[in-house]
Amino acid sequence: MKNVLTAVVAALALAWAGAAQAQTVLKYATQLPKTHQLTKADYRFAELVAEKSGGRLKVEVYPAGQLYSGPSLVKAVTSGAIEMGIVYGGAWTGPLPLIDLFDIPFLFGDYGAVQRALRGRTGELLRSEMEKRGVRVLSWGAYGESFSLASNKHPLRLPKDFEGMKVRANQPMAAAALKALGASPVMMSSAEVYVALQRGTVDGASSGPSTIAQRKWHEVAKYTTLANASYSIWPVMINLKSWNALPADLKKVLEEAGAVHEAMTFANAAREDDESIKLLRERQEAVHVLTGEERAEWARRMEAVRTEWLSRAGKEGADVLKWVGEGR
Repeated sequence: MKNVLTAVVAALALAWAGAAQAQTVLKYATQLPKTHQLTKADYRFAELVAEKSGGRLKVEVYPAGQLYSGPSLVKAVTSGAIEMGIVYGGAWTGPLPLIDLFDIPFLFGDYGAVQRALRGRTGELLRSEMEKRGVRVLSWGAYGESFSLASNKHPLRLPKDFEGMKVRANQPMAAAALKALGASPVMMSSAEVYVALQRGTVDGASSGPSTIAQRKWHEVAKYTTLANASYSIWPVMINLKSWNALPADLKKVLEEAGAVHEAMTFANAAREDDESIKLLRERQEAVHVLTGEERAEWARRMEAVRTEWLSRAGKEGADVLKWVGEGR
């Protein structure tokens, strides 16, 4: 009898130990390459989750669009096809026009202003609206300045320089901005741009200086214009049902790791932009920073972009513009 009881106790102990060590795996998709500072932060996020959860929670990162990218990534997380992901705000344009706020050129002067908006009423509203659509936002990632222009024709200083040019755009707000400047926008992924510039399919491309440098567009484009006009945000998302299924302590782990991810990316964004700009100055014929007068002319043209956004964002759009203006 004693032996039987000993065996039962041992079996229960093993079962309890197994239960204690049971691991929840969350797949995490991003379209950015491993070398990008945001993806490096994604891997650090995964490490922190494993450490803080004692191995009970594992985040598997799939970079470079291995699983999903852009709007398809949004659909995958909202539907539960994948548990987690990070994507540029513009991928939410269809279901949530409000998020395009951060891609309105010249609305924010730097990432400090962006952070104030995300920590205030604007951020609260966006989180609430995204939750209604099936995702929980754990943090906001900072990509870096996102409306610089690489050109293989001539430097782009004034709107007249865009006339007759075909310029790549990566999302609808960038396309609207290029159109306002007088260019013909061409939507394509960043992976397609190098060959398109090389073959003359496009005359230029919009993105951040980090992308221009890391994707080596400087090899096929002689010029870059730094507009310092737009500061892209990348929400770190988890499917709402997956979130609700987690115990409170693991939710806390994800929130704490998310806070570290956010701080890390905002700190690194400006540094990576500076390093990329330095490389472009070394490799290209000219890197031009818009003067005050040039910025004013670009901003005047961009009023059309803000007006179009307001027509989609409605009253809530007018509200957040007011909050941003008031710094809350």
